[in-house]
Amino acid sequence: MENIQFLKKSDLDGLIELYVGDIIDELNAYSYFQGFLSNSTNEKFYVDGYFKIEVSEWGLSSFTDNETESLVETNFIKALTGTKYSNNDNLINNTYNLNSICELDEPLYCYDEFKDLLNAYNIPLIRDINESPKKQFTYDPELINHKSNFTLEEASRIAANAPLKDQQGVFYSTSLVEHYEEVISECVKNKNQNGFHLITTELWCHSYSEDIGECSTRYNNGTSLKIGANVNLELTIVSKAEFLRWCKYMVIDTGLYNHQNCFDESIEALKAENEKLKTQIRPQGFQQAPPSITNSNSEEIKQLNKNIDKLNDELDLLKENSFPVMTSKLKAALKAQNNFWLSYDETNPPLQKAVTLFIEEELGLNSLKTNRDAEELTRAIQPEVIKRK
Repeated sequence: MENIQFLKKSDLDGLIELYVGDIIDELNAYSYFQGFLSNSTNEKFYVDGYFKIEVSEWGLSSFTDNETESLVETNFIKALTGTKYSNNDNLINNTYNLNSICELDEPLYCYDEFKDLLNAYNIPLIRDINESPKKQFTYDPELINHKSNFTLEEASRIAANAPLKDQQGVFYSTSLVEHYEEVISECVKNKNQNGFHLITTELWCHSYSEDIGECSTRYNNGTSLKIGANVNLELTIVSKAEFLRWCKYMVIDTGLYNHQNCFDESIEALKAENEKLKTQIRPQGFQQAPPSITNSNSEEIKQLNKNIDKLNDELDLLKENSFPVMTSKLKAALKAQNNFWLSYDETNPPLQKAVTLFIEEELGLNSLKTNRDAEELTRAIQPEVIKRK
Protein backbone atom coordinates (compact mmCIF):
# COMPACT_ATOMS: atom_id res chain seq x y z
CA MET A 1 0.00 0.00 0.00
CA GLU A 2 2.04 2.92 -1.29
CA ASN A 3 1.35 6.43 0.03
CA ILE A 4 2.97 9.46 -1.63
CA GLN A 5 2.97 11.17 1.79
CA PHE A 6 5.87 8.95 2.95
CA LEU A 7 9.32 9.20 1.42
CA LYS A 8 12.76 7.70 1.95
CA LYS A 9 15.69 9.82 3.09
CA SER A 10 17.16 9.77 -0.44
CA ASP A 11 13.84 11.07 -1.85
CA LEU A 12 13.80 13.98 0.59
CA ASP A 13 17.41 14.78 -0.23
CA GLY A 14 16.41 15.60 -3.81
CA LEU A 15 13.88 18.22 -2.73
CA ILE A 16 16.26 20.65 -0.99
CA GLU A 17 19.76 22.01 -1.61
CA LEU A 18 20.80 21.37 1.99
CA TYR A 19 22.03 17.85 2.84
CA VAL A 20 18.95 16.22 4.36
CA GLY A 21 21.11 14.36 6.90
CA ASP A 22 21.56 17.66 8.75
CA ILE A 23 17.86 17.75 9.74
CA ILE A 24 16.67 14.16 9.42
CA ASP A 25 17.10 13.45 13.16
CA GLU A 26 14.40 16.05 13.93
CA LEU A 27 11.79 14.11 11.94
CA ASN A 28 9.75 11.12 13.13
CA ALA A 29 10.70 7.83 11.49
CA TYR A 30 7.81 5.76 10.09
CA SER A 31 7.34 2.32 8.64
CA TYR A 32 4.60 0.65 6.65
CA PHE A 33 3.43 -2.40 8.61
CA GLN A 34 0.96 -5.13 7.75
CA GLY A 35 0.47 -7.83 10.39
CA PHE A 36 -0.36 -8.41 14.04
CA LEU A 37 0.25 -6.06 16.99
CA SER A 38 -0.35 -6.67 20.71
CA ASN A 39 -1.83 -4.27 23.26
CA SER A 40 -1.02 -3.99 26.99
CA THR A 41 -3.19 -7.05 27.78
CA ASN A 42 -1.39 -9.12 25.13
CA GLU A 43 -4.43 -9.15 22.84
CA LYS A 44 -3.31 -9.34 19.24
CA PHE A 45 -5.09 -7.65 16.34
CA TYR A 46 -4.45 -7.14 12.62
CA VAL A 47 -3.35 -3.77 11.20
CA ASP A 48 -2.42 -2.41 7.79
CA GLY A 49 -0.98 1.10 7.49
CA TYR A 50 1.81 3.53 8.32
CA PHE A 51 3.07 3.69 11.92
CA LYS A 52 5.62 5.77 13.77
CA ILE A 53 8.62 3.66 14.81
CA GLU A 54 8.57 3.87 18.61
CA VAL A 55 11.29 1.33 19.45
CA SER A 56 13.84 -0.31 17.15
CA GLU A 57 16.93 -2.29 18.03
CA TRP A 58 20.01 -3.41 16.14
CA GLY A 59 20.84 -7.10 16.37
CA LEU A 60 22.35 -10.03 14.49
CA SER A 61 20.37 -12.18 12.09
CA SER A 62 21.45 -15.19 10.04
CA PHE A 63 21.81 -14.77 6.30
CA THR A 64 22.34 -17.69 3.92
CA ASP A 65 24.25 -16.90 0.73
CA ASN A 66 24.04 -20.03 -1.45
CA GLU A 67 26.45 -22.29 0.46
CA THR A 68 27.53 -20.27 3.49
CA GLU A 69 25.56 -18.92 6.42
CA SER A 70 26.71 -15.73 8.10
CA LEU A 71 25.47 -13.22 10.68
CA VAL A 72 24.55 -9.70 9.57
CA GLU A 73 23.63 -6.68 11.66
CA THR A 74 19.95 -5.82 11.16
CA ASN A 75 17.60 -3.18 12.55
CA PHE A 76 14.46 -4.79 14.06
CA ILE A 77 11.22 -2.98 14.88
CA LYS A 78 10.08 -3.67 18.46
CA ALA A 79 7.15 -1.26 18.95
CA LEU A 80 4.97 1.00 16.78
CA THR A 81 2.71 3.98 17.52
CA GLY A 82 -0.52 4.52 15.61
CA THR A 83 -1.01 7.60 13.40
CA LYS A 84 -3.76 9.05 11.25
CA TYR A 85 -2.23 7.03 8.41
CA SER A 86 -2.68 3.71 10.27
CA ASN A 87 -6.23 3.28 8.84
CA ASN A 88 -7.79 3.02 12.28
CA ASP A 89 -8.54 6.11 14.40
CA ASN A 90 -8.55 3.97 17.58
CA LEU A 91 -4.80 3.36 17.10
CA ILE A 92 -3.72 7.02 16.98
CA ASN A 93 -1.04 7.90 19.58
CA ASN A 94 -1.23 4.41 21.11
CA THR A 95 1.92 2.28 21.24
CA TYR A 96 1.86 -1.45 20.51
CA ASN A 97 4.38 -4.28 20.55
CA LEU A 98 4.97 -6.48 17.50
CA ASN A 99 3.90 -10.10 17.68
CA SER A 100 6.75 -11.32 15.50
CA ILE A 101 10.18 -10.16 14.38
CA CYS A 102 10.05 -7.46 11.71
CA GLU A 103 13.14 -6.21 9.87
CA LEU A 104 13.35 -2.49 9.12
CA ASP A 105 14.74 -2.13 5.60
CA GLU A 106 14.71 1.69 5.56
CA PRO A 107 12.71 4.22 7.60
CA LEU A 108 10.18 6.53 5.94
CA TYR A 109 9.47 10.20 6.68
CA CYS A 110 6.24 12.19 6.49
CA TYR A 111 6.27 14.86 3.78
CA ASP A 112 3.95 17.23 5.72
CA GLU A 113 6.23 17.07 8.78
CA PHE A 114 9.21 17.65 6.49
CA LYS A 115 7.64 20.82 5.05
CA ASP A 116 6.79 22.11 8.54
CA LEU A 117 10.42 21.64 9.57
CA LEU A 118 11.64 23.47 6.46
CA ASN A 119 9.32 26.39 7.22
CA ALA A 120 10.60 26.54 10.80
CA TYR A 121 14.18 26.92 9.53
CA ASN A 122 13.26 28.99 6.43
CA ILE A 123 14.82 26.34 4.19
CA PRO A 124 13.59 26.67 0.58
CA LEU A 125 11.94 23.72 -1.15
CA ILE A 126 13.56 23.59 -4.60
CA ARG A 127 11.34 20.81 -5.94
CA ASP A 128 7.78 19.74 -5.15
CA ILE A 129 7.03 16.19 -4.08
CA ASN A 130 5.34 15.49 -7.43
CA GLU A 131 8.52 16.59 -9.23
CA SER A 132 10.83 14.23 -7.34
CA PRO A 133 12.48 11.51 -9.46
CA LYS A 134 10.24 8.52 -10.10
CA LYS A 135 12.96 6.11 -9.11
CA GLN A 136 16.29 6.53 -7.37
CA PHE A 137 18.90 3.82 -7.49
CA THR A 138 21.18 2.61 -4.71
CA TYR A 139 23.86 2.20 -7.40
CA ASP A 140 25.17 4.44 -10.18
CA PRO A 141 23.44 3.22 -13.40
CA GLU A 142 25.93 5.01 -15.65
CA LEU A 143 28.87 3.34 -13.89
CA ILE A 144 27.34 -0.14 -13.88
CA ASN A 145 26.27 0.31 -17.50
CA HIS A 146 29.95 -0.03 -18.49
CA LYS A 147 29.78 -3.73 -17.57
CA SER A 148 28.98 -6.14 -20.38
CA ASN A 149 28.22 -9.17 -18.21
CA PHE A 150 26.76 -9.85 -14.77
CA THR A 151 26.68 -12.83 -12.49
CA LEU A 152 23.14 -13.91 -11.58
CA GLU A 153 23.86 -12.69 -8.05
CA GLU A 154 24.69 -9.20 -9.39
CA ALA A 155 21.69 -9.26 -11.74
CA SER A 156 19.32 -10.12 -8.87
CA ARG A 157 20.70 -7.29 -6.75
CA ILE A 158 20.32 -4.79 -9.60
CA ALA A 159 16.74 -5.93 -10.19
CA ALA A 160 16.00 -5.38 -6.46
CA ASN A 161 17.64 -1.92 -6.59
CA ALA A 162 20.41 -3.07 -4.26
CA PRO A 163 24.11 -2.16 -4.59
CA LEU A 164 26.32 -4.85 -6.13
CA LYS A 165 28.16 -5.00 -2.81
CA ASP A 166 26.84 -4.11 0.66
CA GLN A 167 27.68 -0.56 1.68
CA GLN A 168 27.34 0.97 5.11
CA GLY A 169 24.26 3.20 5.34
CA VAL A 170 22.70 1.89 2.10
CA PHE A 171 19.40 0.10 2.78
CA TYR A 172 17.69 -2.39 0.49
CA SER A 173 15.28 -5.31 0.71
CA THR A 174 17.12 -8.62 1.18
CA SER A 175 13.83 -10.51 0.69
CA LEU A 176 13.37 -8.82 -2.70
CA VAL A 177 16.89 -9.84 -3.73
CA GLU A 178 16.12 -13.45 -2.74
CA HIS A 179 12.84 -13.27 -4.68
CA TYR A 180 14.59 -12.20 -7.88
CA GLU A 181 17.28 -14.85 -7.34
CA GLU A 182 14.53 -17.49 -7.41
CA VAL A 183 12.75 -15.95 -10.42
CA ILE A 184 15.91 -15.53 -12.51
CA SER A 185 17.00 -19.11 -11.68
CA GLU A 186 13.64 -20.41 -12.93
CA CYS A 187 14.12 -18.54 -16.20
CA VAL A 188 17.65 -19.94 -16.59
CA LYS A 189 16.37 -23.49 -15.98
CA ASN A 190 13.59 -22.88 -18.56
CA LYS A 191 10.95 -23.64 -15.91
CA ASN A 192 9.30 -20.22 -15.88
CA GLN A 193 5.48 -20.24 -15.89
CA ASN A 194 5.40 -18.22 -19.13
CA GLY A 195 8.10 -20.25 -20.84
CA PHE A 196 10.67 -17.44 -20.68
CA HIS A 197 14.16 -18.90 -21.16
CA LEU A 198 17.10 -16.75 -20.11
CA ILE A 199 20.20 -17.74 -22.10
CA THR A 200 23.38 -17.39 -20.09
CA THR A 201 26.96 -16.77 -21.18
CA GLU A 202 28.20 -19.34 -18.66
CA LEU A 203 25.96 -21.82 -16.85
CA TRP A 204 27.05 -23.49 -13.60
CA CYS A 205 25.10 -25.62 -11.12
CA HIS A 206 25.96 -26.81 -7.63
CA SER A 207 26.62 -30.53 -7.44
CA TYR A 208 28.24 -33.16 -5.24
CA SER A 209 30.93 -35.70 -6.04
CA GLU A 210 32.11 -38.48 -3.75
CA ASP A 211 35.70 -37.77 -4.83
CA ILE A 212 35.59 -33.97 -4.61
CA GLY A 213 32.67 -33.16 -2.31
CA GLU A 214 30.75 -29.93 -2.83
CA CYS A 215 31.52 -28.50 -6.27
CA SER A 216 29.95 -26.86 -9.31
CA THR A 217 29.52 -28.29 -12.79
CA ARG A 218 29.44 -26.35 -16.04
CA TYR A 219 26.65 -26.89 -18.59
CA ASN A 220 26.23 -25.79 -22.19
CA ASN A 221 24.58 -22.39 -22.51
CA GLY A 222 20.85 -22.68 -23.08
CA THR A 223 20.57 -26.13 -21.46
CA SER A 224 17.13 -26.83 -19.98
CA LEU A 225 17.66 -28.02 -16.42
CA LYS A 226 15.57 -30.01 -13.98
CA ILE A 227 13.36 -28.12 -11.55
CA GLY A 228 15.50 -29.25 -8.63
CA ALA A 229 18.78 -28.07 -10.20
CA ASN A 230 20.60 -25.59 -7.95
CA VAL A 231 21.99 -22.84 -10.19
CA ASN A 232 25.26 -21.35 -8.93
CA LEU A 233 24.47 -17.62 -8.77
CA GLU A 234 28.11 -16.60 -8.23
CA LEU A 235 29.51 -18.43 -11.28
CA THR A 236 26.65 -18.27 -13.78
CA ILE A 237 27.03 -15.23 -16.04
CA VAL A 238 24.46 -13.43 -18.19
CA SER A 239 25.17 -10.75 -20.79
CA LYS A 240 23.81 -7.25 -20.24
CA ALA A 241 21.68 -7.51 -23.40
CA GLU A 242 20.07 -10.75 -22.19
CA PHE A 243 19.64 -9.36 -18.67
CA LEU A 244 17.83 -6.29 -20.07
CA ARG A 245 15.58 -8.60 -22.10
CA TRP A 246 14.65 -10.34 -18.83
CA CYS A 247 14.11 -6.96 -17.10
CA LYS A 248 11.72 -5.94 -19.90
CA TYR A 249 9.78 -9.18 -19.40
CA MET A 250 9.69 -8.57 -15.62
CA VAL A 251 8.85 -4.84 -16.07
CA ILE A 252 11.86 -3.76 -13.96
CA ASP A 253 13.50 -0.36 -14.39
CA THR A 254 17.25 -0.68 -13.79
CA GLY A 255 18.44 2.55 -15.42
CA LEU A 256 20.69 0.42 -17.69
CA TYR A 257 20.59 0.52 -21.47
CA ASN A 258 22.26 -0.92 -24.56
CA HIS A 259 24.18 1.53 -26.69
CA GLN A 260 26.46 0.27 -29.42
CA ASN A 261 29.42 2.58 -30.06
CA CYS A 262 31.62 2.46 -33.16
CA PHE A 263 35.33 2.99 -32.61
CA ASP A 264 38.17 3.36 -35.06
CA GLU A 265 40.33 0.25 -34.98
CA SER A 266 43.88 0.70 -33.75
CA ILE A 267 46.93 -0.65 -35.53
CA GLU A 268 47.24 -3.26 -32.76
CA ALA A 269 43.65 -4.42 -33.32
CA LEU A 270 44.23 -4.76 -37.07
CA LYS A 271 47.41 -6.74 -36.46
CA ALA A 272 45.57 -9.05 -34.04
CA GLU A 273 42.80 -9.59 -36.61
CA ASN A 274 45.43 -10.36 -39.26
CA GLU A 275 47.03 -12.98 -37.02
CA LYS A 276 43.60 -14.46 -36.33
CA LEU A 277 42.92 -14.81 -40.07
CA LYS A 278 46.30 -16.48 -40.57
CA THR A 279 45.46 -18.99 -37.84
CA GLN A 280 42.10 -19.76 -39.47
CA ILE A 281 43.79 -20.40 -42.82
CA ARG A 282 46.16 -22.96 -41.32
CA PRO A 283 44.93 -26.46 -40.47
CA GLN A 284 43.79 -26.77 -36.85
CA GLY A 285 46.69 -26.87 -34.41
CA PHE A 286 50.32 -26.36 -35.39
CA GLN A 287 51.64 -27.68 -38.69
CA GLN A 288 53.60 -30.86 -38.30
CA ALA A 289 57.12 -30.65 -39.65
CA PRO A 290 57.50 -32.62 -42.90
CA PRO A 291 59.15 -36.02 -42.62
CA SER A 292 62.83 -35.97 -43.29
CA ILE A 293 64.31 -37.70 -46.33
CA THR A 294 67.75 -37.98 -44.83
CA ASN A 295 68.73 -39.61 -41.56
CA SER A 296 71.04 -36.78 -40.45
CA ASN A 297 68.31 -34.58 -39.04
CA SER A 298 65.55 -37.14 -38.41
CA GLU A 299 66.05 -37.00 -34.64
CA GLU A 300 65.79 -33.20 -34.62
CA ILE A 301 62.54 -33.30 -36.61
CA LYS A 302 61.16 -36.04 -34.36
CA GLN A 303 61.88 -33.88 -31.30
CA LEU A 304 60.35 -30.87 -33.07
CA ASN A 305 57.16 -32.82 -33.72
CA LYS A 306 57.02 -33.82 -30.06
CA ASN A 307 57.31 -30.17 -29.05
CA ILE A 308 54.55 -29.22 -31.49
CA ASP A 309 52.27 -31.94 -30.07
CA LYS A 310 52.93 -30.57 -26.58
CA LEU A 311 52.04 -27.05 -27.75
CA ASN A 312 48.83 -28.40 -29.31
CA ASP A 313 47.85 -29.95 -25.97
CA GLU A 314 48.54 -26.64 -24.20
CA LEU A 315 46.50 -24.79 -26.81
CA ASP A 316 43.53 -27.09 -26.19
CA LEU A 317 43.76 -26.35 -22.46
CA LEU A 318 43.96 -22.60 -23.06
CA LYS A 319 40.73 -22.63 -25.08
CA GLU A 320 38.93 -23.01 -21.75
CA ASN A 321 40.20 -20.85 -18.88
CA SER A 322 38.20 -22.80 -16.32
CA PHE A 323 37.84 -26.40 -15.17
CA PRO A 324 34.91 -28.64 -16.24
CA VAL A 325 34.20 -29.32 -12.54
CA MET A 326 34.91 -26.29 -10.34
CA THR A 327 35.83 -26.66 -6.66
CA SER A 328 36.70 -24.00 -4.11
CA LYS A 329 40.43 -24.83 -4.35
CA LEU A 330 40.43 -24.78 -8.16
CA LYS A 331 38.45 -21.56 -8.15
CA ALA A 332 40.97 -19.94 -5.78
CA ALA A 333 43.91 -21.20 -7.85
CA LEU A 334 42.39 -19.95 -11.12
CA LYS A 335 41.65 -16.55 -9.61
CA ALA A 336 45.18 -16.29 -8.21
CA GLN A 337 46.76 -17.22 -11.53
CA ASN A 338 44.65 -14.62 -13.36
CA ASN A 339 45.60 -12.04 -10.74
CA PHE A 340 49.36 -12.66 -10.50
CA TRP A 341 50.64 -14.51 -13.57
CA LEU A 342 48.68 -13.41 -16.67
CA SER A 343 50.79 -10.29 -17.27
CA TYR A 344 53.56 -10.36 -14.69
CA ASP A 345 56.86 -8.46 -14.83
CA GLU A 346 59.55 -11.00 -15.71
CA THR A 347 62.19 -8.85 -13.99
CA ASN A 348 60.15 -8.65 -10.80
CA PRO A 349 57.81 -11.67 -10.52
CA PRO A 350 55.20 -11.89 -7.72
CA LEU A 351 56.40 -13.20 -4.38
CA GLN A 352 55.28 -16.70 -3.43
CA LYS A 353 54.21 -15.38 -0.04
CA ALA A 354 51.86 -12.84 -1.66
CA VAL A 355 50.28 -15.51 -3.88
CA THR A 356 49.89 -17.87 -0.90
CA LEU A 357 48.22 -15.16 1.21
CA PHE A 358 45.82 -14.42 -1.67
CA ILE A 359 44.81 -18.10 -1.94
CA GLU A 360 44.45 -18.37 1.86
CA GLU A 361 42.05 -15.41 1.86
CA GLU A 362 40.02 -16.91 -1.01
CA LEU A 363 39.74 -20.22 0.90
CA GLY A 364 39.11 -18.55 4.25
CA LEU A 365 42.18 -20.12 5.83
CA ASN A 366 44.10 -18.81 8.84
CA SER A 367 47.14 -16.96 7.45
CA LEU A 368 48.91 -17.23 10.85
CA LYS A 369 49.31 -20.96 10.37
CA THR A 370 51.17 -22.90 7.69
CA ASN A 371 48.63 -24.07 5.07
CA ARG A 372 50.04 -26.80 2.88
CA ASP A 373 47.08 -26.68 0.48
CA ALA A 374 47.67 -22.98 -0.23
CA GLU A 375 51.44 -23.51 -0.65
CA GLU A 376 50.94 -26.44 -3.03
CA LEU A 377 48.46 -24.45 -5.12
CA THR A 378 50.92 -21.53 -5.18
CA ARG A 379 53.63 -23.76 -6.63
CA ALA A 380 51.21 -25.46 -9.06
CA ILE A 381 50.08 -22.23 -10.76
CA GLN A 382 53.54 -20.67 -10.99
CA PRO A 383 54.98 -20.58 -14.57
CA GLU A 384 57.69 -23.19 -15.02
CA VAL A 385 60.11 -20.58 -16.36
CA ILE A 386 60.25 -18.99 -12.89
CA LYS A 387 63.22 -20.29 -10.92
CA ARG A 388 63.13 -19.66 -7.18
CA LYS A 389 66.30 -19.62 -5.07
